[in-house]
Parts: sequence; structure tokens; C-alpha cells
Amino acid sequence: MKKILVLCGFLFLTSCLIKKEQTGHEDDKGTLLKELKIPKTEQLKKVLPQSYNFTLAAEKGICSNKEVCLDYLYLQALYRKGLDQYLLDELNLKMYDDLLANSSLRFIKRTNDRQNLYQQTSTLSLSYIYLHNNIYIERLDRNTLSFLQNRIDNHKLDVDEKLIQVVKETYPDIIRVFPEENLPVKGLYSKDGKKTAWNNAVIFEIGHQSEFDEKGNYVSRENEMRKKSYLEKELIPRLEREFSEKLNFPVTIFIEK
Repeated sequence: MKKILVLCGFLFLTSCLIKKEQTGHEDDKGTLLKELKIPKTEQLKKVLPQSYNFTLAAEKGICSNKEVCLDYLYLQALYRKGLDQYLLDELNLKMYDDLLANSSLRFIKRTNDRQNLYQQTSTLSLSYIYLHNNIYIERLDRNTLSFLQNRIDNHKLDVDEKLIQVVKETYPDIIRVFPEENLPVKGLYSKDGKKTAWNNAVIFEIGHQSEFDEKGNYVSRENEMRKKSYLEKELIPRLEREFSEKLNFPVTIFIEK
């Protein structure tokens, strides 16, 4: 009888420990999902250009089945968070975002349901400007991947000088599409062919939406045309020139409307 009671007690304790461990893993996953803006797998598969190399990711131990996996998305999101912060500070992006927010042209922030993948996963905390580059995390060397993975494992998800330095030294290779090309080539970033950029460019996007009345009509077609003209002929050319000079890389800015 005593043996039965001891066995039952042992099994109960083991069950509790397993449940606690499972809960702990779920809590860890919840923390990562909350603090890192992670895209869904099906979203990642639709982005253009598709320069992901999941065979290389598998060789480096990121994913085991040569397809996108959650570990890949965690590493990618942490790297993107560091890159966002670096560019935010280096280019003073908030000043230009505030310029749009306070413009007499009345730029309207896109609602959550109308934001694309890049705006949804941006950590810039801006209303209009966000990074449009894809992050090819598998190109990092094993030591750098280990550095990022250790931070994720220890829930050190804040951006500090070490992460900024890693991003600063590596991002030209990590955002480049068609890395096999020795000379710069144009890449296609939308199915309609309207968004193109050099494969080594830093790419931003300005997202806004038109202003409609309660009946779904434009509040002012003339003002929509003024906004378009201001962005395409004045603001974007100036920012592309200024940002390119500061980063010493080509910079392209798309419009999402």
C-alpha cells in the first residue's frame, strides 16, 4: 500500500513539474512575441524579393527543415529591432515623421488593418516612416548568430551599444538582395512593378492613407494631389539625398497609400 502511495505521489509530482515546465516555455514564448514584432510565416513567404536561403539557415543550425521557423523569426526580429534603432538615431527619423504629422496637408496615419508587413513589424514607433528592407539573418556568421541567440535565451531584448555595433558592422550584407551579383542591380519590391530599388539600397517607406468623408468620398481630391506632389517631388528626393550621404549607401523611399 505504501509503495502504491509513494508511486502515486511521485507521478503527481512529475506531472506538476512537467506542467510547470510547459507553462514556463509558454510564458517565454509569450514574452518574445510581446517584445519582438514577429511576422507570420505565411507573410514572410510573400515578400519580394525572395532572397532567403533557408538551406544556409539549416546549415547554421537556425532551422532544421530548410524552411522558415520560429527561431529564424526571433533572430530576425531582434536584429531588425537593433537596425531600426540605429537608423532612427543616425538619420533623425522622428523629426521627419513629425514633419508629416504636423503638415497642413493633413497626412492620415494608416489604420492597423491597412498596414503592410513592414509597418506592422516596425519598432521605430513612428506614424508614417518605417524600414522596408528584408532581413536575411542566415548570412551572419555563427558567432554573431550565437550572440543574438544568447540574448533571446536570456530575454535580453533591449537595444544597447553591443547590438547597435553588431548591426552597424553587418547590415549592408544582411539587407542586400541577390548577393551573388557583384555589381548593383535593380530589385522588384512589389507585384505591380511600381516599387524598385538597387539591391544594396537601404529602403524606407512612407505609409499614409487618403482622407474620406462619412460617405466614402474624398474630402478633397485636390489636397490628395498636393500630398502626392509634395512627397514625390519635394520630401522624398531630399530625404533620399540626405540619408544616402549620411549612410554612404543608396537610399530609396517608397510610398504606401
